Amino acid sequence: MRFLFLLGAAFILAHGTAGAQTSLSVCAYGPAPCEAYAGADAVFVGTVTKIVPETTRMGQTYADYDQTAYVSVEKVYKGYKGRRIVLRQLGRRLAQKFILGGRYLFYANHDRAARLWEVRPCGRTLLAVHSQLDLRYIEGLPANIGRTHVSGMVGRYDPGPNAETTGVDRLAGIRVRVFGREGEFETLTNASGLYEFHALPAGRYKIEARVPNGLVLFGALHSGRDRLARARELEFDLGERGCAELTLLFMHDKTLKPDEKQVGRVRRLTRGARLSASGLRR
Repeated sequence: MRFLFLLGAAFILAHGTAGAQTSLSVCAYGPAPCEAYAGADAVFVGTVTKIVPETTRMGQTYADYDQTAYVSVEKVYKGYKGRRIVLRQLGRRLAQKFILGGRYLFYANHDRAARLWEVRPCGRTLLAVHSQLDLRYIEGLPANIGRTHVSGMVGRYDPGPNAETTGVDRLAGIRVRVFGREGEFETLTNASGLYEFHALPAGRYKIEARVPNGLVLFGALHSGRDRLARARELEFDLGERGCAELTLLFMHDKTLKPDEKQVGRVRRLTRGARLSASGLRR
């Protein structure tokens, strides 16, 4: 669900669809993993077994209705003990709809007055197949509690003439570094194009990725309240015990001729930096 929203946000940046941009900008890009976990009453993986009303549409929809999902709970990470749960999907025009048979990582909240469980609009509930970053953070608890966390994805954006033909290919083995007054740190994206930094000092940082020749930055999608207005900014603030998420999208530079090369600029790490067992330079 959330990966499809990423495609929608990227498509809007490229094509400027006015009506959809207004709704998407309200939701920004959702909370980062640690924010979503802290704000949820229950976190679990489950499969949707029934939907009222039912929809089979995979992409974003702005239809003006709420939805109730009946879920078979497979694994609980926080706050729930049952094997089944009924979830109300709020948000109406700001909500993506659940898919019958879909397996999700749910971030749910309990409305104690109404005695209902709900999935709130602009949240981080997403298809389980796209939940690797979230599960890496969650399964690292309780060690991750109290530590800063920066994560995201590096991908190649392939703009199509419409949303159906637009795609993002994840880039593996890309060197990602963040740097600021507190120092410089680097890591590599994994096979799914994902990267993580743990326990960085609080402060303001800039991020950059060393991508193959011929690719140029298309956009940087921030988590939280940064909104699409910051979609090309490469700086972020990291608070004490805070977290951030930035998805970096690149695209082919169409101004380059086939025989031309574009050499990326490499920043040297702070003197004395060393590689830790996790692959993160400190």
